[in-house]
Amino acid sequence: MRSNVAVFLKALGAGVLVTVVMTLASYFLSEAGATNLSTVLFWPNALLQSAAPCVKIESSVTGGVLCEGTPLNELAFLASFPLSVAVYSAIAYIIIRRRARGGT
Repeated sequence: MRSNVAVFLKALGAGVLVTVVMTLASYFLSEAGATNLSTVLFWPNALLQSAAPCVKIESSVTGGVLCEGTPLNELAFLASFPLSVAVYSAIAYIIIRRRARGGT
């Protein structure tokens, strides 16, 4: 029983660490202009943002249509962090358990 808790805590720590690293890398890539790679690295946000409705407004500056953020977009952004931690923790848990059983 104790080993299961230790494996779970290790996996949770790995999930949090990977989430922080991927989020920071995504932020810095976005600031550097690599928005596509930034979106790929921060995929939970892109996934949840695609589910939020887009309020289209015309921009006089760019001459195109922009998507205005809504409270649902903010909620999707905040929800992307627990989603990311959960997915990366689950992957880490599977990897740790397989390695403990002698598999690679």
